[in-house]
Amino acid sequence: LLVDGPTNGLYKPADKIGRGTLVAGMTAIDGTTLNWAACRRAELDASEISRYGMQAGDLLVTRVYARVDGIGRFIVVPPIPEVAGYESNMMRLRVDSARALPEFVAAHMTLPDVRREIEQRATLGAQASINNDGVRRLPLRLPPLSEQRFLVSILGSIDDRIAAEAGALTSLVSTKASLMSVLLTGEVRVTLDEEAT
Repeated sequence: LLVDGPTNGLYKPADKIGRGTLVAGMTAIDGTTLNWAACRRAELDASEISRYGMQAGDLLVTRVYARVDGIGRFIVVPPIPEVAGYESNMMRLRVDSARALPEFVAAHMTLPDVRREIEQRATLGAQASINNDGVRRLPLRLPPLSEQRFLVSILGSIDDRIAAEAGALTSLVSTKASLMSVLLTGEVRVTLDEEAT
């Protein structure tokens, strides 16, 4: 299924960070994708860009984390605004697009039985980690591409609905806070409805 990887990311010392090429790390993860605005920058030479560069549709996998529940998260790389690499706490996979959709693979890896496999393959110490061989051996039930597209479409609709509901909830919480403020400061007077009592 893999046409490239898993390949661990690169490490840069502090004096090489802050300028240069976009580099995705744990802080750039936003759900199942990356937030490019949250990426750091690091000085990468041409050979590092060649080895650690990403393209849209790649999968990044969290490889090292403080807790076991943070490893083995599969993130789909969205369209890239410029050349970008990835940090050493992640690994990159590239799947054969004739056989699998990256979005399907990422969703599949969140299934409870796969998560159990990830946790069983973890190395525990000061931090939890999973190695390349552990990722390669994870189970993957792969239906035909047409079925994968259908399932990804359903999951996308659910994600859109969740985002819309979360936005509506935020709006309602904000409205409630504004109303409470004007009621408690006496800006708006509350009168009892005599008929209701």
